[in-house]
Amino acid sequence: MGLNINKPKHFALFYPSQELGGAELLFSRLADQLSARGHKVTVLDSDKGVIFDNLQNPTIVRRIVSIDNQISIDCDFLIAFASHISSLRRYIHPNENCNVFFWSVHPLNAIFLMPRYGEKLFDIGLAVLKLFNQCLFLAENRVRSKALKSLLESDAFAYIS
Repeated sequence: MGLNINKPKHFALFYPSQELGGAELLFSRLADQLSARGHKVTVLDSDKGVIFDNLQNPTIVRRIVSIDNQISIDCDFLIAFASHISSLRRYIHPNENCNVFFWSVHPLNAIFLMPRYGEKLFDIGLAVLKLFNQCLFLAENRVRSKALKSLLESDAFAYIS
């Protein structure tokens, strides 16, 4: 089945940002480009509004989200980073016909980096970081594994270049 985005659609972009980085800039640019092409765009950001601050197009709808205060969103497509595969439902309840895309910009999006020490463990090596993830984030890893298994079984993965 092909994806025809030539007809205007409603896109929601979810990333509750905490600080300015590459992901926030990527989402703000994506939102601006989709809006410039005639699509309705809603950006779902944290109360810090980092992505909001980088949007150029004033027609983009801005909504604040917070964990465990789930909001409903009515859209055609919801795009979130793969790092939120296990927590998305704690923030958002998309409408029944919404297609949810988990975008993995970088393979490390699936690895938890502990504050202060995560970068140091990463420098030591991926094997050490993976071991710490398995020990310290056991519950999160189980939820992610379950979600990924469900998505795999329903042929929900696509590679888009």
